[in-house]
Amino acid sequence: MNKDELQTLKALMRGEIERKVGYPLQSGPDLARLAEMILAETREYVSATTLKRFWDLYEGHHTPRPSIWNALAKFVGDANFAAFCRRMKASGAEISGEVGGRKIESSTLEPGVEFDITWAPDRTLSVRYLGDGNFEILRSVNSKLVAGRTFRAPYIIEGMPMLLEDYRPTADADPIIYEIGRSGGVTLSL
Repeated sequence: MNKDELQTLKALMRGEIERKVGYPLQSGPDLARLAEMILAETREYVSATTLKRFWDLYEGHHTPRPSIWNALAKFVGDANFAAFCRRMKASGAEISGEVGGRKIESSTLEPGVEFDITWAPDRTLSVRYLGDGNFEILRSVNSKLVAGRTFRAPYIIEGMPMLLEDYRPTADADPIIYEIGRSGGVTLSL
């Protein structure tokens, strides 16, 4: 499974689990409680740390083991992960489609405008638009991103993950693409 398919399946599974428990799972304590619920209902152990990775509360790419997919599928009422996938396909779950949410195109911003970008669980970037799709990070809270660094973003869509292009973690580093808001997307104060 490629990274896009993995993210889609993780989003579908997270949505099914959050519907079952009746509230969004956004913090370590939420996921610790979910681990207890999964164990009580399925008799299968999934650690709170594994669930934090699954909910993208830890930075970095994570591919769950098949046993984790199976345990989560059982929790939402399927026999195993393959059955979950068949049910999602039969339900017509959206794998692709139009992107919704408030869309900000960088080219429509005035150079010098400042605003905050926030994402789960409690991360904030204060940025200044420099022009030509470039932004400067003014302040970074609970994030690995560094104040004073720049990135490119042709657009920002609320509720969707955001890609920071040409970000350099250090002055001598090669530019990278850095993704923020994998779980739940980003919110703007603009």
